[in-house]
Parts: sequence; C-alpha cells; structure tokens
Amino acid sequence: MLTREERHVLQGINLSAKQIIWGATGGAIESATPVVRETFLRQLGEWLGFQGEVFHAMSKLGLYPAYDLKTLLQGDVKLAKETLEAREA
Repeated sequence: MLTREERHVLQGINLSAKQIIWGATGGAIESATPVVRETFLRQLGEWLGFQGEVFHAMSKLGLYPAYDLKTLLQGDVKLAKETLEAREA
C-alpha cells in the first residue's frame, strides 16, 4: 500500500506530464519551422507514452478510477482534504 506522500508524488508526476503534453502541443501548433515542429511532435509522442505508463500504474493501484466518476470524485475530495490537513500541520 502506498503512503499518502507516495500517492501525492504519483499524482504530481501525472499532472506534470499532462502539462508538458499541453505545452508540446502548443509548441507544435505554433512552430515556425518544420524542424522545430518535428522536435515538438517527437517530444509529444514520448510524453504521451510516459503519461500513459503513469496512468496505467495509478489505475492498477486504484488511484485513477477513470471510468468510475463517483469513485474519481470521492478520491478528489479525499486528496483535497489530505492536502488541506497537510498544510495545517
């Protein structure tokens, strides 16, 4: 079983990967030269693969029930409470 800190780290990694994906997508769309565009597209593909691995690992651990909205929302509420409690400590 993962500790609260380990769960937060995994969730942070997942969120960071998603942010990088959005940035690489924007870079590919806005790039002025084919070489720069291809660089962003290559990075986008690598980050999509990485984020997929993180998602599957989290899903196997029960941390990302993407197909069960009720459980997903309950997890978000629990994470928010834990975060607030950690800030108060």
